[in-house]
Amino acid sequence: MADEQFITTTQEVEIITETPAEAQLVETSVEKTYSFTASESSASVIETEAPAEVILETDEADPQIIQIETTGPQGAPGEKGEKGDKGDPGDPGLVAGSTEGDFLRYDIETQSWLPESAADTLAEFKADPEIAGAVSNTHASGSDNQDISGLMAKNANLSDVADAATARTNIGVPTLAEVKADSDITDALGKRHSNSLDHAQGTDQYLDYGGSNQVTASQVKTAVTNAHAPGSDNQDLSGYMTKGSNLSDLADAATARSNLGVAIGLDVQAYDPDLALNSEVNPAICGRDIGQRLNYGRNGSLPALRTTDFAALALGTSFDFSIVWEGSQDDWASGTVRHFLRKHDGSTGIMFGLYTDGTFFLTINGSTYYSTAAVSYGPDETHNCGVAIQRQNASAAGIVNFYADGRKLGDSVEIVAGTPATLTNTDNLYLSSSSADRYSGSTKGASLYNRFLSNAEMWAAHLNGVSGWDMWGSCVAKYTSDFSAGADSWNGTRCTRTGNVDGILGFNDCLSAYASADAGTSHYLGRSGTITPYKWYRITLDYYIPTGNTHVDGIRIANTAGNWEVTGEWTSVSKIFYYTNTSVVIYMLSNGTYSFTGSGSSSDDLIYLKNIVITELGAIAGYDSNGLQPDGTQWLDSTPNKCHLVQPTGTAAGFLQKYKCNFEIRWTCTWSGTHEAQYIGGFNQAVLPANCYVTDIIGVISGTVINDIIIGDGSDTDRWVAITSGLAVGIVSLTLANRVSDGTNYKMVVDPDANFTGSIAFTIRGIIMEA
Repeated sequence: MADEQFITTTQEVEIITETPAEAQLVETSVEKTYSFTASESSASVIETEAPAEVILETDEADPQIIQIETTGPQGAPGEKGEKGDKGDPGDPGLVAGSTEGDFLRYDIETQSWLPESAADTLAEFKADPEIAGAVSNTHASGSDNQDISGLMAKNANLSDVADAATARTNIGVPTLAEVKADSDITDALGKRHSNSLDHAQGTDQYLDYGGSNQVTASQVKTAVTNAHAPGSDNQDLSGYMTKGSNLSDLADAATARSNLGVAIGLDVQAYDPDLALNSEVNPAICGRDIGQRLNYGRNGSLPALRTTDFAALALGTSFDFSIVWEGSQDDWASGTVRHFLRKHDGSTGIMFGLYTDGTFFLTINGSTYYSTAAVSYGPDETHNCGVAIQRQNASAAGIVNFYADGRKLGDSVEIVAGTPATLTNTDNLYLSSSSADRYSGSTKGASLYNRFLSNAEMWAAHLNGVSGWDMWGSCVAKYTSDFSAGADSWNGTRCTRTGNVDGILGFNDCLSAYASADAGTSHYLGRSGTITPYKWYRITLDYYIPTGNTHVDGIRIANTAGNWEVTGEWTSVSKIFYYTNTSVVIYMLSNGTYSFTGSGSSSDDLIYLKNIVITELGAIAGYDSNGLQPDGTQWLDSTPNKCHLVQPTGTAAGFLQKYKCNFEIRWTCTWSGTHEAQYIGGFNQAVLPANCYVTDIIGVISGTVINDIIIGDGSDTDRWVAITSGLAVGIVSLTLANRVSDGTNYKMVVDPDANFTGSIAFTIRGIIMEA
C-alpha cells in the first residue's frame, strides 16, 4: 500500500473514491464530510493506493489549494495512524525544493508532490477557465463561429510591466513552445481558418476554410482591434494595442543584460569616467595583494612619517597637482579630521585628508574644499583615496576632483578664478598624519604628482599604481635655456638659427631663426637628448614674431594641438605635451601649417625665443610598499628625487605588516663651500634600526674632491667611519670602523673636515640580528 499523505484544506470538502477502503486521511478546519461511490461507513482514516485516486470537491466555484505539511526527510514518511485515530496520519516527507514546515501541493498530471512556491505546471495552466474555454471554443469546420466574447479581455503581460524587476519575476512560466506542444492546444491551432486567397488592395477578400462559413478581412481586422463585450457593440481598444518593449523583443543577450540591469563578469568593474558614485564606491578590486604596509597606533604628539623640504616638491603657483593615498583607518567615521598627506606650515601649503563627516577635504593655503559626497567605510578597511587639482588663473576658475577607490566622489568643486596661491613652502612633508598627530591605521602607499590626473588616470592609478608615463616628475626644470653664449645646442632644419641675439624689443640673450627658401616643406628648431620619450612634459617660453614677416606668423610644439600665433609683441606661453621622441621640436607656421616656402632672408620670416623651460611631469614623490624599511627607519621614495620619509622615534613607533630582516637607508648630503655636520635622514634622531649589523656604507660623490669625512652615531663622532682622505668624484666604499652600535645610539652624522662644494649620496645596508 502506498504511504499515506496528510492533506490540509481550509474549506469543507467532499471526498469521492472508487475504492472507499483505500483513501487518504483528510483534515479540515470545519466540519468534515465524506461520501463514497460505494456504501461504507465514514472513517476518519481513509487510505488510497495513489494520490490520483482521490477527488476533492468544494462548495467554491474555483479549485481550492490542497496543501501537505511536511515534517520528515524525503523518502521517510511518518508512521501511519490507526483507522479511527487522527493521532499521526503520516506525511509525504520532503521533496526537492522544500524544507521542514513547508506546504506541498499534488500535481495530477505528473502524479507528484510539488513545493507550494513551484511555478504553475502546464496542467494548471490548462485548468484556468479562460484557457480551458479557449481550447473548448475552437472553430470546427462547417460550423458557426463560436462565442469568444469572454476571451478577448486583455490580461497583463510582459509588455505591460513597468520595470525590469517585474519582468524577471513574471518570466518564470512555460515557454511558448511548451504550450503549443500540448496536444489540446496543437489541435486548436490546427483548426484555425486559413486564407486560400491573396488579398487584393481595395477589395474585401474572405478567408475560406473550405466550408460554408466565410470570414471577411474586415471582420478579422475588427476582431483583432476590438474586444467584444456580450450584449453590446464591439468596443474600441485601439489605444490599448500598442506593444511595448519586452524580453521577447531583445536581439541579443548583451541587450537583455543591459535592460535588466544585470552585470556579467568584469562588467561589474566597467569604468565610466563621468560616473559619480558618491558613497556607493567599490571597496575592493581584483583581489589585490595585501603587500607590505606600515601600521601605527594613536599618538597625539608624533607624526607618522615625515621628510624635509625638497625643491622637487615646490609646486609654486603654476603646477596642477594630484595626490593618491592608500591605507586604512581604525575608524573612518570617528568625527575627527585625519590627514593623508600634508605639506603645510599652518598658513601655506597643501593638506589632503578625511573630514569629520566622512567627506574628503583639501586645503590650499587658507582655502579648504570638501567633496560633495561622503564615504561610509567600515573600521580597518583598506581604501584608495585621491584628489586632482587644476589650478585657477586670472581668467578661468580651477577645479578640485575627489576620488574614492579610483572613482570620482561627488561633483567637481570650483576654485574661484584669480591669482593662485604659491605652494613653494619650506615645511616638511607628512604622510598619514599632521605635523603633530596621527591616528590608528595603516599606510600601504602614496604618491604626489605635479600634474592634473584625469578620471581614467585616477582609475588606472588605483588599479596599477603609478603609470609608466608618470615615472617620474619633478618641479625642478629638466632643461632651462641659456642663449647668453650661443644657441645652447638648438639646431635649425631648413632654417638658420643664431644665439645670443640682443636688443629685441628691449630683451637680450635671445635665440633667433629665419625660414629657408626650401619649397613646400617644414622649417623648425630642434634640441636632441632633452627629454625621455613616452612621458608627459610641460614647456614654457617667451616668443616674438615680427608683424613684417611675409610668411611666418606662428609657432607650434611638434605633434601637439594648438598653435601660438600672436605677432608684434613678446608673448609668454605654456603647454603640457606627451612626446615620443628625445628631441624637442619647435615648428614655424604659415597660416596655421608648417609646410610652406620661406623667404630665405635674414630679415624676413623670423622668430625669436627666450626663457625656454621644460619640466618633467608625473609622480614627484612615490612611496611604494617595497620601499618600507623596518623598525622606525625609512620609507624610501621611488622617484629619483630621493624625498625619503623618516619615521620619528617615540613610544608609539610604527611596525610592518610583514617581517623584514634586512634594511637599506638612502640619503644625500649637500654642501656649498661649507663643512657643517649633517644628519643622514635629515633629522636629529635615530635612523638605524635596533639590533642592526651594518654591512656596507657606500657613497656617490659629485662636485669637487672632498678630503676628509667621518661618520658618527651622535655620541661617538667616528663610530661608523673613521677619518678618510682624498675622496674623488665617483663611487666609493667607505671602510667601516664598527659594524654594530653601542646598543644606545643609532644616529648617523656626517662631518667633513674642510669646506666642500658638492654632495654625497649615501646607501647604508645591513641586517637585523636576533635579539
